[in-house]
Amino acid sequence: MAPGRRADHLSRRRRSARFARICDERLLELPGQPDFPRRLPWLAADAGCEERAEAANYYFNLWSYPTP
Repeated sequence: MAPGRRADHLSRRRRSARFARICDERLLELPGQPDFPRRLPWLAADAGCEERAEAANYYFNLWSYPTP
């Protein structure tokens, strides 16, 4: 293994596939619209990076993806 590379390094293709899944999966339900699942709020002004990172980490662990 090259110096500076971690043993759990993921290929660019695998990272892209996982990012696409977390962006596209409809994981959330609103009480007023239970039949319309929502994606994580990537563009919502009132939901910051910390909330998205925490939610993404939760789902990556749920899906058995390695996390840093």
